[in-house]
Amino acid sequence: MRFYVYLILQDVINGNNMYLAFSNRTVNTDEKIVLNKIDYISRSALKEREYLDKVFKENYNVKYFVSYGGTYVLFVPLRGNGNTIVLMFSNRQSYGTFSS
Repeated sequence: MRFYVYLILQDVINGNNMYLAFSNRTVNTDEKIVLNKIDYISRSALKEREYLDKVFKENYNVKYFVSYGGTYVLFVPLRGNGNTIVLMFSNRQSYGTFSS
């Protein structure tokens, strides 16, 4: 079984709050390329989105584990220097972005 790590952060695209999900498999590390944020918009399930809303909007700081159909997902919120990110660990490779 393989596990994947994603970095989730909140951003604004066209005036709308969105969650972006990045992993070492979805991001081109070539510094000369400008990333298109739309390619990284998270496609989280409703319960996961509600959790992310609490983390980013209400400073909720509790880990969240989900298991369904052989897929395991663990969300870990991190805060520092006034910023919030969520690390997500999963055994599902294509989790979370429209481009995957």
